[in-house]
Amino acid sequence: MTPDIILQRTGIDVRAVEQGDDAWHKLRLGVITASEVHNVIAKPRSGKKWPDMKMSYFHTLLAEVCTGVAPEVNAKHWVGKTVRERRQSPCFEFTSGVNVTGIPDHLSRRKYAHRLLSRWFMQ
Repeated sequence: MTPDIILQRTGIDVRAVEQGDDAWHKLRLGVITASEVHNVIAKPRSGKKWPDMKMSYFHTLLAEVCTGVAPEVNAKHWVGKTVRERRQSPCFEFTSGVNVTGIPDHLSRRKYAHRLLSRWFMQ
């Protein structure tokens, strides 16, 4: 799907989206993420019934599309993911020729600290 088609269908210009902002979260609703792809490719041990994790993940994606709301994220997982992204970004930039930008730490902490803490304590 091209950026122009995405803009036409969602009203969001993916070329101007910053990771972590509201438009970015909206674009991720119902989308299989790399960290969860193992649930999608999981095969049943016997028979043709989907494994519970796979079924649960697809129910989550369906709920995201229907409600327009993503599930709350575990803060520990998010922090670890952020650290891994910072380590992996230079390699990705080098191999793809793309510059990676993100939310500066001082803005990220201020803007998302309350959201992260509330998600963490609600679980």
